[in-house]
Amino acid sequence: MTSAVEPTLDSHVTAARPARVPLLVVAPLLLFSGFCALTYQVAWTRGFRLIFGASTAASAAVLAVFMGGLGLGAWWLGRRTDRSPRPLLLYAVLEGLVAL
Repeated sequence: MTSAVEPTLDSHVTAARPARVPLLVVAPLLLFSGFCALTYQVAWTRGFRLIFGASTAASAAVLAVFMGGLGLGAWWLGRRTDRSPRPLLLYAVLEGLVAL
């Protein structure tokens, strides 16, 4: 006898679960991404030193552009990323665009 409280599941109804990606796949991607970001930061800081003439002003400009880019990216892509069926692929495409 089944109780009225006990849920029943139909065989054709399944819950959507996000795909699990192994850490050994994601960790090198994040490491490479961080390395590229650091390389860009050093290159832009050196370039801005030629314009501003001081490393403090150059560092401030790089930091301001970086934080502005994070804010704009979160505003523009935040909702799209949450709805993406494959967020890791979206991340890889965005990193590729940044590299170009």
